[in-house]
Amino acid sequence: MKCFFATLCLGVSKKWLRTLLVAIGYFPKDILKREMLGLALTKGQLSQSVSSRLASCEILGKMSTKFDSFWIKKEIFGLATSLCQDVDYDVRSCMCRQLKSIAHGLGRELTASLVFPEIIELMKDEECSVRISSIETLAEILDLLDENIMTSKVIPLVHQFISSSMATKDQALPVVCQLYGKFCHVTKKLMSDEQKDSFIDIYRKLCGWHGSSATGGPPKVTSKSSGQPTSGSSIDVNAECRRRCAYNFPAMLLFVESQNFVKELSASFHSLCTDKHAQIRRTIALGFHEVAKALGHSLVISVKRELILLMKDPSLEVLQGLVPHLGDSLKLFAQHLGLNKTQGLPDFVSPLVALDATAMKFPAWRLHEAVLKQFSCLPDCLTSDQIYFKFIPRLFKIISTRFVLPVKLAACKTLCVIIRHNRKLEQRQEMCHRLVEELGASKSYRNRLLFIDLCIILMEVFSKHFFKEVFFEYILVLAKDPVANVRLKLCHVLPKLKRLLKLPTDRLLLQQLETVIRHLLASEKDKDVAMGIREAIVELDGIEIPMETINRKSFFEEDVIDTKKEEEERLLIIKEEEENAREAAEAMKSGKQEIPKKRKSGKSVKDSPRSGSQSSTGGTSKKSSTSKTPPVAHKTSVGVTKAKMAAAGASTGKRSPSGGLNSKATSPSIPSHLKIGGATRPSSSSPRLPNIKSVDASSSRKTTIKHNS
Repeated sequence: MKCFFATLCLGVSKKWLRTLLVAIGYFPKDILKREMLGLALTKGQLSQSVSSRLASCEILGKMSTKFDSFWIKKEIFGLATSLCQDVDYDVRSCMCRQLKSIAHGLGRELTASLVFPEIIELMKDEECSVRISSIETLAEILDLLDENIMTSKVIPLVHQFISSSMATKDQALPVVCQLYGKFCHVTKKLMSDEQKDSFIDIYRKLCGWHGSSATGGPPKVTSKSSGQPTSGSSIDVNAECRRRCAYNFPAMLLFVESQNFVKELSASFHSLCTDKHAQIRRTIALGFHEVAKALGHSLVISVKRELILLMKDPSLEVLQGLVPHLGDSLKLFAQHLGLNKTQGLPDFVSPLVALDATAMKFPAWRLHEAVLKQFSCLPDCLTSDQIYFKFIPRLFKIISTRFVLPVKLAACKTLCVIIRHNRKLEQRQEMCHRLVEELGASKSYRNRLLFIDLCIILMEVFSKHFFKEVFFEYILVLAKDPVANVRLKLCHVLPKLKRLLKLPTDRLLLQQLETVIRHLLASEKDKDVAMGIREAIVELDGIEIPMETINRKSFFEEDVIDTKKEEEERLLIIKEEEENAREAAEAMKSGKQEIPKKRKSGKSVKDSPRSGSQSSTGGTSKKSSTSKTPPVAHKTSVGVTKAKMAAAGASTGKRSPSGGLNSKATSPSIPSHLKIGGATRPSSSSPRLPNIKSVDASSSRKTTIKHNS
């Protein structure tokens, strides 16, 4: 304390004051009474300097949190009242801010009789900064005032204060706008209908506030006078009022109630969403999901136009405010339409595509990453065809052309979610096939590294059974990749692959995994990869493969989650077949032949491997949903693609220290049934990827026990 009051440097004294205020919270009460109280009373006298009186204000406010109401009223409140009437407006403003702590120390009854009158007096102060402090303090002690005072004094006082601030257009107006939502929300049940209409009318005026000051130009508001940090040294008070009204819009919607939104606040909401200042549009975009949530799925359609406008906004900061919760808003729109999967949300397809294109143009890649993450909600909002033809090509383009790894990983994660929820077998097969062809069999080692990351994502999104049927053997091919970094990354994934297995069902996959490990251990010459495979072997030795049994149940949380995933995949297949059966029945009922759906290449569904599984309905279709693909087709496809993946790595012309593949080998021509995007497509008689439809939930009824591998 002596160091604080003895120092002459203002900066040093402020730091000592901060330290002293923190230490007061730990001092015993007797020391505070004996040492601190007398010093605070002495330095708070009018004869002391302004800095001493300011320090006395803060010390009194901090000490009031340590004592009971009787002692505060007797020892502290007298000096606090004197400082509230100080000749210096900085002292009055500082003491006014400390009245909040004193009020909580005094309690509800004494606050109404002692503190509240002082705040009323300070709200009429000639200095703007004092009025700002008084209105902020009043907002902090509303919970300490009873209903009678709120109804008879607070509501009229606040209304008068706002009206006078609007009339004079002073610097207190932005602070009023900042606290407007809180005042309305707390006093909602105490207002009459006439008072509610008056407050709503004032809010509408503030949302469209474009007035000017009496001096002829728009007044400026600084961070000191507004009580809130601002982006610059001074800003237009009119724009700042609208920005803070946008911040309070969700609270005002609760005040008005959702059923009155269209009548009372719809026009104000539209004006804020189309404001010329990007900061205002950003603020309303930050709270758009709260507005949609308050409206509910029944009324959210009333803000559809504003959401589309914000999605097409060219400003980076506006999109940064909208995107993080865009998925929540879109899901509410989907709920409004009853999740009609035959129509989806067609009006949002073009804005979403425009949003992705705009985000891709900005150098700030984190926005594009956030957009792609939000696209994981598309299966809940759009149909499978809308997603497949509008968004899947963009996702594959991002994966193959973008250089920022987090963006590519976000695209991969979204693509996996889309594949899992896609309702059409043919589209699921083709997307999986393209992932293997364009990443796993790519000539770029970066894409082959990305394929390993993709497989890790697939393990998280899909069930174990799906991954083992479709992707397990493709990732093992990378053990012979000529690039050491690819082999090193594969070593880190080997323990994850072993955790997918169950005996005796996956005995062959376990043998393949062990063969790959022995190959890496025996032939690897790169020192980093050799160390990586040795570390992986240590981890693999500690993993026990569960044994499937009929009469014993497992209660592992991981197994429960995986069983749930398998059941969801099985139900998706059943729903797909039911839709196909319903469409066929409707076509037969109308006396017309079912028109084959054209694929992107112009061929009908009957030319694809899916046609054989879609011809049956009813009980036959359910049986086909759990039947497994013939292993011959699976192995043939794996063998062809394995050869291509190995050749793609060798064709890079690089040879790793481990030898392995011939660096002069050339990539063989791709069989026509593996080509994607051309005129040829996989036919029912050609080798292909395993039938994704065959991934069933039969293993979900089986149980596991731990078995040492």
